[in-house]
Amino acid sequence: MRTRKHLPELINEIDFLFETKDRFRSSVDSLYTIHTSRYLNFYSNLFGDDEFCSYIACLFLDMARNGVEWGNRNNPRKYLRVTNYVGQRAIIVSVEDQGDGFDYDAHFRLLRKGRNFTSRGRDGKKWRGGRGLRWLYEDKNILVNLEGQGNRIFALYEYPENLKVNPKARLVTEP
Repeated sequence: MRTRKHLPELINEIDFLFETKDRFRSSVDSLYTIHTSRYLNFYSNLFGDDEFCSYIACLFLDMARNGVEWGNRNNPRKYLRVTNYVGQRAIIVSVEDQGDGFDYDAHFRLLRKGRNFTSRGRDGKKWRGGRGLRWLYEDKNILVNLEGQGNRIFALYEYPENLKVNPKARLVTEP
């Protein structure tokens, strides 16, 4: 579900504990390695609940893959920046790419009408996009928004009532 709130407002609402920051080169191959070696371990240590951990890891992967493929156009010289804002009541996952962005207000208008976003690829062919963003937008448990020029997305996910957060969990970015 889309929120009009900006990131600083939402950080104040989650009973903020700590944040993690990461930056890595934009390639689909490295993304899956990073997802497995860094983020699955981090979310598992943070939550201890396999089902919730898997859900948040999928949320991260979908947002990051979108940044790699659509934002950075699989250019390995470009980077993704990922920040996790961990609170006592919710987590915010933020992904920023170095792409040109897009008109996200138009995109959300199309999603409300049940249609996908389309754009032209470098080869002039139409690209049908927006399936990942549709998943985020339609999930009633996730608040999502885009900022900047459409190249920064963040999603807030509130924890189930019985979930405990490990405040000592840390993201290991180096082996």
